[in-house]
This record gives sequence, C-alpha cells and structure tokens, in this order.
Amino acid sequence: MFDAADNGSKGYIDYSEMERLFRDRGLDFSSNTVGELFYKADLNRDTRVTLDEWTNWAQIYPNTLETLYNRGIDTPEEAAMRQQVTQAYNQIAQNQAREQQIRRELDGLERQNRELHEAVAQGQQKAQEVASRKQQLDPHERELIEEEVKLERQKDQMRMSQARFQEASERFNRNHAAKGSPRRAREAVPGF
Repeated sequence: MFDAADNGSKGYIDYSEMERLFRDRGLDFSSNTVGELFYKADLNRDTRVTLDEWTNWAQIYPNTLETLYNRGIDTPEEAAMRQQVTQAYNQIAQNQAREQQIRRELDGLERQNRELHEAVAQGQQKAQEVASRKQQLDPHERELIEEEVKLERQKDQMRMSQARFQEASERFNRNHAAKGSPRRAREAVPGF
C-alpha cells in the first residue's frame, strides 16, 4: 500500500498522496479524518510519512489498511470485467484501424469512380462529335458525291444516246427485216 501511495518512488508519502490513496480506494473520509490519520502516521512531524512510519501506522489501524488493500485488489468478477474492458478497448483499436483502412480503400474507389465518370463524359463528348461529323458532310466528301452523281447522269445520257443510235442504225441496215426502213423502201420501189 505504501508503494501504491508513494507517487514517483520518493521513499515517503505526503498528505495529498495519502488523501488520494483513500479517495481512489473509495474511502471518502472527511478532511479532518484524513488529517488525523496522517498526523498519527507522521511521527516526527516533518509532513512526510516514511515506510517505517507507515508500518507503525498500519499496526495502529489494521482494519483501515486491510480495507485499503482489499479495495485495491480485484475480485474475480472485477478481474473478469477488467479483462472484458481491456478486450473491448483492443477490439475498438482494431476496429478503428480497420475503419481507417476501409476509408482509404473507399477514398481510392471514389477517386477511381471520379476518373471513370470523367472518362465516360469525355467518351460521350467524342461520340457526339463523331455522330455530328457523320451527319454533316465535309466539303471534300460533298464534292466527291456530287461528282459521282454528275458522272452517273452523264453515263445514263450516253446509254440513252447509244440506245437511240442503235435503234436508228437498225432502221438503216439492209439486212434488217423491219418494215419502213428507207433502204428497203428504195429497193421495193424500182427506179427510185
């Protein structure tokens, strides 16, 4: 009990340390009672109680010493509760460490999500630009398409001209059997 009260292992107990020892062990004595107990312990009146003086005091107040001692040691129930409290504190520390780790992981995931959202937004913007370009012809493409249409129109005109020429040349062909051919008409009418 002396060692428990001797804060800093100085080799003596002063009044405030004795008062704290009683208070910590649940012995809420009045100031007068603590003063009287200290006075009985401090035999040489130097305001310090040495181990020898404490031993003498313990012989005068054995019940008080025993109460101080018994209140200082844990009962099995108290020991179990202290162990549970210690385990709870350890679990809290582990949970807090895990919480910090999870927060770091969440922060990383949030950062990845932001980056992905940015990438999606950029991709959508590019897709809109591509779609816009698909809907609008650039001048070179327009020129090529107009040229293609113009050439196809000319080909159609040439095919029509060839068909008319073919038709006209068949009318003037001697071997052609069609009636009304000017050559046939000359041959049919003698002297013409």
